[in-house]
Amino acid sequence: IAAATLPCRSTVFQIGSLSKVMTASLLPLLAGRHGIAESTTVQEALGPAAAPVHPAHAGITLAALATHTSGLPRVPKFLERDLPVHLGVQEVLKNPYSLIQPATVWDYLQQPPDKKDGRHMPGRFAYSNYGMGLLGHLLERRTGQPYGALLAREIFVPLGMQDSAVEPAAALRERLAQGHTARGEPCAPWSFVALHGAGAVLSTADDLLRFARAQLEAAMPLHAALAATHAPRASGATGLGWMQPTLVDRLLGNRRIVWHDGATLGYCAYLSIDLQAGLALVILGAQGNGVTVPGMLLTRKLRRFFRGDVATGAERAR
Repeated sequence: IAAATLPCRSTVFQIGSLSKVMTASLLPLLAGRHGIAESTTVQEALGPAAAPVHPAHAGITLAALATHTSGLPRVPKFLERDLPVHLGVQEVLKNPYSLIQPATVWDYLQQPPDKKDGRHMPGRFAYSNYGMGLLGHLLERRTGQPYGALLAREIFVPLGMQDSAVEPAAALRERLAQGHTARGEPCAPWSFVALHGAGAVLSTADDLLRFARAQLEAAMPLHAALAATHAPRASGATGLGWMQPTLVDRLLGNRRIVWHDGATLGYCAYLSIDLQAGLALVILGAQGNGVTVPGMLLTRKLRRFFRGDVATGAERAR
């Protein structure tokens, strides 16, 4: 981890669950290739040679995983219930995804739903780290490419996001900001052995603004596929990966945004895109205490600033 320096546009941060937007964006980008479609089911994505999964999981579609409507739990039960008992909550929180092995991801699909898990209601929005991580693994399985290589080929390289990665090279890691817990104690970034699609991406403010610009400008590469992820799904709770305006957003006037946040033990992130105003906001932090509420407030402030005759049209586009 780099020595403490003032952050800049090229400083690298772990973006946590903001990675989910990129994972879900792979679905329209890969549509029509490798037998991938929104309607492809878990069993179909695994292929004919794979062992049958439990009937309750077999028919879950890739679109359901990308919109958090699969009925799968937020995290695997063993992580939520068993590991804290054996290791202690604080020990698990230090690096929880390093404790999940790929075999565990697949084994979970063989098990029936836990009847005590009231969130297992397919078709209803229920945020699932496991579900989005599973989507990443299924896309790996269909394409034969690791998750990081998929993101690089389909998103990072076309958009010129040269400082974004899942497995960063040494030169990129040298620019990684030192992370801190909510109490201000230095800590290392989370590592992912499995479920990379839930939160493993490292990126910079510059690169995330490139990603945001591609959502807004028709002339940008990938625009049509990325714009297709914005439409409200799940009764307006989500898009493909993106979150839709919350009640607080609507009260603040953020009625035409898509957004996502992210938080690991030592880092936090927020990205909002005002589709009507053509504006985007990126916040990255090296402390794991979240920036979602400040992000909502700054989204409103940014829109109000540009609505005034403070900037010319050319300045707004920049």
